[in-house]
Parts: sequence; C-alpha cells; structure tokens
Amino acid sequence: MSRRFTIKKFLFVLFWVGIATSMGYLLNAAWNKQGRATCLGYEIVRMDGDSFVFVKKLQVEQVIRLRAGGSIIGQQLDRFPLQRIEDSIRHFTGVSDAQLYFDNQSVLHVRLKEQVPIARVFARNGQSFYLDSNAQVLPLSDQVAIECPVFNGLHVSAKGQPDSLQAKRIVALAQYIQLDSFWSAQVGQFDIDEKGMFELVPVAGNHRVQFGSAEDPAAQFHRLWVFYQQVLRPQGLDRYARIDVRYQGQVVASRTRSIVLPDSVRVRQQVNALIQAGLQADSTNTTSKPIKRAT
Repeated sequence: MSRRFTIKKFLFVLFWVGIATSMGYLLNAAWNKQGRATCLGYEIVRMDGDSFVFVKKLQVEQVIRLRAGGSIIGQQLDRFPLQRIEDSIRHFTGVSDAQLYFDNQSVLHVRLKEQVPIARVFARNGQSFYLDSNAQVLPLSDQVAIECPVFNGLHVSAKGQPDSLQAKRIVALAQYIQLDSFWSAQVGQFDIDEKGMFELVPVAGNHRVQFGSAEDPAAQFHRLWVFYQQVLRPQGLDRYARIDVRYQGQVVASRTRSIVLPDSVRVRQQVNALIQAGLQADSTNTTSKPIKRAT
C-alpha cells in the first residue's frame, strides 16, 4: 500500500512538473516571438482626444527613436524601453502623464495627458504665461491660443515666478468664472495693482468692480450678481463708476458724473439681455474647458 501510494505521488508530481515545463516553454517561445516582432506603426494622441497645446509630435517621435536606438517602424519590439520613454516624455513642459504600450497588431500607442491652462497672466515685467489648476506656470503655446480669464499686472520674481498666494487666488477666480456662463461672458479681465488688489473690468458697462484680495470669490461674485439684478437692471450699467464687493454682506457703489437715465430704452434692453442670459446660465450651468483657437 505504501509503495503504491509513493508511485502515485511521484506520478502526480511528475505530471505537474511537466505542465509547468510546457507552460514555461510556451511563454518563452511567445516572448521570443514577440521580441522578434517589429513595430508596424505608431499613434501619438492626447488621452482626452483633444488637440495638443504644448506637445509637438515630432518631439515625442525624436525621444522614441533615441531610446529605441533607431527608427520606430520596423524596429524590434524588445528594443523599445517603454518605461524609460514614458519617464522622458513626462519631463516635457505641459505634460502631466504619459502611457505607452503595444497592441496585438504590433502598433505602438503613445497616450499623453497635458496640463490645462485655466488663466492667462500678463506680468508687470512684460512676461506672459498661463496658470493651470494647480497654480503652476505654463508657457504660451505656438500651436494654439487658449481663451481663458485674463489677469493683468501680476508681480513676478526675478526668476519669473509669481507669488504662490497670488497665483492661487488667480486660479480660484478663474475657476469660478469658467464654471459660470454669465461671468464668462461679462468678465473682460482682472487688473492687479501694486498692492496685489484685484479689480474687475467688465465687458458690458462703464464701471469697475473692486474685489480687494479676492479671498472669497464665490461670495463676492454672488453679491455682485444680486447688485446687477436689483440695482443695475433698473438703473443701467453706467449708473455707477465704482462698485466695491470687498466687504461681507454689502456692496458699496459710487456714481459717475454723467448719469444715464433709467428710462433709456437702449440701456434697459442692454441690461435686461445681460441679466436674462445670466438667469438662463444659472439653470444650465456646466463645467467648461478653455477654448482653443488655432494661431
């Protein structure tokens, strides 16, 4: 009985050893076959399917060729160090992530994720750049122009870097504007004075709105919206020269010397159209992306 059990155990172990050896052989053969296979094509795209802003495909191709030691198409698959290529591309300006892989047709797929500009900044020293949602500086693109909220007069250091707190406040203002269709249409730009105070320059209306340090943009825009509805709608957008929303729970306004009469048909139509657009925007408010236009 003991001898029979030993033989069965030996045969059982031998069976599984044979299977493991066969699997290893098949995997090794498949690996060798894949290694001998060559790249039949490649595709370089953004993960979100949009067009590139900062990246040039030629730059990506050059990195792949450098790491693969030659051409891309026709090169053996085992010559592509995918992880090293990904790491190299992630160091590109404006790139936040990169993924590379081969499909079962031996086609190399390069998928990139770009940082999204959320604000356009004009600094006091003449420098101009974008900020992304993390308040990181992004250079201007020579491929497309990004339409996003404009901030003029920011102070930057000798190295061209903005103050981190000011940059974060710019981002907070820009994000609020882009999430609201009404303010996206009404905000022309923000001017920043030497003390770092923000002043809104509207598209419609001959007035300026003081936001101060803009520490609570949501509350400040809400106060301004209520003022537009309850005061400027019946009296006209040019009724006041200065509107101040810096103080919690109140709006302070100063009149212009030349007052537009409330019964002006043109003014009433202008304000009604503006407010009506804002009311419609409240009910259909959705997250929007910066608009890109070819240069």
